[in-house]
Amino acid sequence: MEDVDDRMINKKGSKLYSFLIIFIVVFSGLFSSICCAVDTDNLVAAVFDISFISGTQLTVDISVIPEKLTTDRIYYSIDIIHASSEELGALKYAVFLMLKDQLSHLFKGMELHNFSLPTHQSGVFSETVNLTLDSGFFSMNSTVNAEEIINGFLDIGATISYVFPLSADIGWNNTYSIYLPSDIILDSANTIDVSSDGSIISWRSTNWNGNEPGEEGLLSIRERNPSSLATEENIKIRFEIDGRTPSNIKLDLHILCSNLSVAPYKILPEFITNIEYLPSDGIRLLIKNKFFSWADLHQKTYLPIIQHVKSIVENSSFNQTYLASFMWDAQTTINASECFNISKMDAVPPITGRLSDEEVSLSFLGITGRAFFGLLNAGGEAHVDSNDINFGTGFQKLDYPYSITLTLPTNI
Repeated sequence: MEDVDDRMINKKGSKLYSFLIIFIVVFSGLFSSICCAVDTDNLVAAVFDISFISGTQLTVDISVIPEKLTTDRIYYSIDIIHASSEELGALKYAVFLMLKDQLSHLFKGMELHNFSLPTHQSGVFSETVNLTLDSGFFSMNSTVNAEEIINGFLDIGATISYVFPLSADIGWNNTYSIYLPSDIILDSANTIDVSSDGSIISWRSTNWNGNEPGEEGLLSIRERNPSSLATEENIKIRFEIDGRTPSNIKLDLHILCSNLSVAPYKILPEFITNIEYLPSDGIRLLIKNKFFSWADLHQKTYLPIIQHVKSIVENSSFNQTYLASFMWDAQTTINASECFNISKMDAVPPITGRLSDEEVSLSFLGITGRAFFGLLNAGGEAHVDSNDINFGTGFQKLDYPYSITLTLPTNI
């Protein structure tokens, strides 16, 4: 609670500071010399306090302090304070339209929620809106779920960069302040107006005389404690020999990918950086949002591994062609009931590809598996180790960690 309270105090303090700056500019003797170069319909100072709730959910608290507003006639600050209810309604609507225009410019590709006429008290118009940054804000395809991509990648340690087109309508002087929650930290910003703890970042856009085109506000953030930080590729091989039916011994090869190098795919948009390896949840996230496909994953990662493993297996003591068909384990793909959780991204389960050969020749002590298990079933005994089976010898050349599991017939 102390952290939340401190941030609320900091936010209020920063807002008070912004108001003081505005009032100094508006009511100082310099005001006339600044604004008289162009006769504008409106002279307004505004504060946009932008609070990040998540990587895509924002709350914007807006305070508008007009020195001059124009509807069917000109209203100066003293006129606005004493305006009738009917006049105030027209002024609120004028402010509403101007805010809508500037918000649409600031947050291109967004969804505005609960945006209505501002309130008014003592010459100050106030508005609070919630908004969602959609794929368009990040210049992504409209089919992409921006909430999943942005928040999912924050949770695996990526840095997310934002570009805000900061500008002010003619006759406006705007202060934009971004407030980061405790679980998100600042990576960089193109302004020196940053609080000591990095949680408040501000820019100012002054356009009293209509000669200021504005600038880009650049902001990069990351999660303080991401759920997953993959630092290397993690792919394992698992061989499963099913000897439960001695007359038909099967061999399954499982390729389990927990962490994947993203570099060969070249698929991440420019605003996502500081990420080299994806946990399996990140792979599922990107495939679900069509950054690449299961076919791409098979072609670039799994097929080379399959070729490498088959070559070693077929030229080992196994000494036979491994005739296997490939399929994905559906429970490790996006077909699973919950293929990922953007607030808890991890490598569980690893993405698993399986090759199955429905009939292989396995021998024990030089005896075929069928005959060997027949002898045991007839009451015989045998002591065997890994060197007595024609599978596993020579596998040291495999580039990946591997395990071998043998399932015996139920009566042995």
